[in-house]
Amino acid sequence: MSRKKTKHVGVYQRQSEDKMFKGAPDVCFDITYKLGSRKHWEKVGWRSEGVTAAMASQVRAERVRNARLGDTLPRTYKPMTLTEAWEAYLAGHLRGKTSEDMSLSIWTNHIATPLGRRCLGDITGHDIAKMAKAMERKDLSIQTVNHALALVRRIMRKCIEWRLWGGPVPKIAIAKPDNGRFRYLEPDEAEALLEALGKRSSLVRCIAEISLRTGMREDEIFRLQGQHLDMKAGIIHCQGKGGTWRQVPMSASVKAIFKESKPKPHRHVFESAIDGGGKINDLSKSFARTVEDLGFNKDVTDRRAKIVFHSLRHTFASWLALKGVPLQAIGQLLGHSSMKMTQRYAHLCPNAVRDAAMMIDDVIGRHKS
Repeated sequence: MSRKKTKHVGVYQRQSEDKMFKGAPDVCFDITYKLGSRKHWEKVGWRSEGVTAAMASQVRAERVRNARLGDTLPRTYKPMTLTEAWEAYLAGHLRGKTSEDMSLSIWTNHIATPLGRRCLGDITGHDIAKMAKAMERKDLSIQTVNHALALVRRIMRKCIEWRLWGGPVPKIAIAKPDNGRFRYLEPDEAEALLEALGKRSSLVRCIAEISLRTGMREDEIFRLQGQHLDMKAGIIHCQGKGGTWRQVPMSASVKAIFKESKPKPHRHVFESAIDGGGKINDLSKSFARTVEDLGFNKDVTDRRAKIVFHSLRHTFASWLALKGVPLQAIGQLLGHSSMKMTQRYAHLCPNAVRDAAMMIDDVIGRHKS
């Protein structure tokens, strides 16, 4: 069987003359890399075993990395079950993080039983897909399924990074859920929500009102420090997703909230009541309880229609769209990375395109019949 290059550097494939897989000749993937001055060839596996060219490329990258660190031969790893890998991941990476509880729940409820006892090298993409299908049959949300798939992938990748396992990570297809919220608050609902929040917690009310009046995300508000507020210019220097910064204008009402909070440079504007201050990592249950008391989510089954804290940001954008604010300006205020994200608000100004087209008559004169 002659080897043929693939699109991946150092990865070759050869077609079997007698083995068949899914009605076609089976394909074996090999990799080549240098050990010192010598070229070394290594068989990774067959397509019928779940191996792909991309997976072979991952194995090659590990071999090259090992050689650069001084290993002269492919490393032999002790067999490790996914449960053992999870325990290493939990202790060495996850412990103490805000995502620990959620990851622990997902592991216990959805991953441990079907895959926990399996050795990492024996887990195929098909096995992981079967786990996802079983979750879907329980009517779990796409987001929950995706969390489980992503957790398996993170565990495996960390074990490769820590050189506990040689890989490769099976191909894991993660579906993109439709997270776009379509329900926003009416002005009277927003007023009722803020009033009710104030009776429970003035801090939660302040944070909620800032989100409603600026469109800032929950964690963006949590990260705010005194030096990020330019009260004279009326500008909030906001750190968004991926560490990017944008400028958010303050309305008079937002200025009043910040003045009352008396922000100090290099201190968080809204500090946690736990351990003497510091950054807030999560809102108390006050918001969810208030929404429940107001009945906003009664009999609502579609999660996109439920009122959550993020609904305040969605409401801000929806109100602007209804007022005829251009989508590009809304996207800049929200810190969207692309107009595709902002386009979800286009339906709230359905006459904008038509009205714009009609304006041409004002420029060149109305048509005379």
